[in-house]
Amino acid sequence: MKQLLAAILMLLLASGEMLADDWGPWEMPAQSKKPQVANQGPLQLAVKFFQSHLSPVDGPRCPMYPTCSAYALQALRKHGPLFGTFQTVDRLYREGDVEHEHTQPINKWGYVRFHDPLQNNDFWLR
Repeated sequence: MKQLLAAILMLLLASGEMLADDWGPWEMPAQSKKPQVANQGPLQLAVKFFQSHLSPVDGPRCPMYPTCSAYALQALRKHGPLFGTFQTVDRLYREGDVEHEHTQPINKWGYVRFHDPLQNNDFWLR
């Protein structure tokens, strides 16, 4: 009897489609879709490779928020490979600059970082 109940329970848990969407007093969590590799260009894949394999070994080095690799992904998604690469190189060039004195330091992940979002560097596109 216990095996039958366990099998029924496993069957219900394994197949979420068997349950109605409005079943129960709670909401079913939306399943997150991971971005497909086919939709990403080679530059985005290179940045993600850096984030997943090289950055954990090297440690947190970017003094800005968002981090330089996250900034690169945002720039590539928003502006494409040519202009996104230009903005990424510009950000990497400004990383060691004294420009930090003009930005507000924030505390992210236990580190003091300087807020420099992509939107602040799109001013000359308007």
